[in-house]
Amino acid sequence: MNTECASRRAVIFIDGQNLFRSAKEAFGHSYPNYDPLALARTICLREGWDLSQVRFYTGYPNRSSRLSLALRARQLLALLQ
Repeated sequence: MNTECASRRAVIFIDGQNLFRSAKEAFGHSYPNYDPLALARTICLREGWDLSQVRFYTGYPNRSSRLSLALRARQLLALLQ
């Protein structure tokens, strides 16, 4: 008997710092230039999953960070829109 669900729901967890570093390494961006929601939708579409939630996590930058806290705040607000 097949007990597998007809559809699979997904909750995508994104580590913002790792995503930024990977995008910087792959594409040379010096600032966060990505869309976590579009990334999650693309992955779920490719895998045939129903996207339920996207969770984006990031740490506080240290004092030596090139990006100011104000810039980080604007970036996070843009992600929520």
